[in-house]
Parts: sequence; C-alpha cells; structure tokens
Amino acid sequence: MVLREAGTRLHQAITVDGLPRGEVMLDLATAGIAYVVGASYRGQGLARRAVTRMVTHAYDTFGLQRTYLETEADNVESAAVARAAGFRPTNEEPEFVEDKGRRYALHRWTHQRTL
Repeated sequence: MVLREAGTRLHQAITVDGLPRGEVMLDLATAGIAYVVGASYRGQGLARRAVTRMVTHAYDTFGLQRTYLETEADNVESAAVARAAGFRPTNEEPEFVEDKGRRYALHRWTHQRTL
C-alpha cells in the first residue's frame, strides 16, 4: 500500500505487480472517497478493491463511522463499484457541478461502519 497524506486528504496508489493503475483518495474532512482507474485497467475489480480497502482504513485508522462516494447519474460502472463495495444510495438530491464547461449531477452514496 502506497499512502501519501496531504493536509486532510489521503492518497493511495492502486497498483498491480508494483505498477500504478490508478488512485483512491480519502478526504478526512468530509469522509468522501474518490478514485480513478486507468481506462485500460477497468473491469478488473481494481476500483472495488481499492475503495473497500480505503473504507476499512478510514474506519480502523481514523475512527470514521461513515464514508461517502459520489457518482454521475449515468455512470453505471461507478454505481456498480459503489454497490460492490457496500455503499447504498442516499435520498439526497443530486448536487449539480460544472467542470471544464460540462454540467452534471452527482449522486451521493453512503457506507456505514458495522461492528
């Protein structure tokens, strides 16, 4: 596990045989988890495993009781990662954001620590 802490964010490289394939991040201030996997490495379960490990790390190391993910409404793959990692959609209204001239809705998912 390669970790880098920057302020309130924790970054972990997603690696296969020591080679980087993506990154998973934890924002300690918001308990939000985000990830990215290189296009040619998707569909291998890397995102699910990385998110699951980061959730465990958030609970065991930082004592968090709940974590969050946000996915775009039409991103079926990200919704599948969220579900496979044990997240459930919230009833919150989507948050609309604009990035690089593109406007989209983010749906929030939550994962609660179980003892």
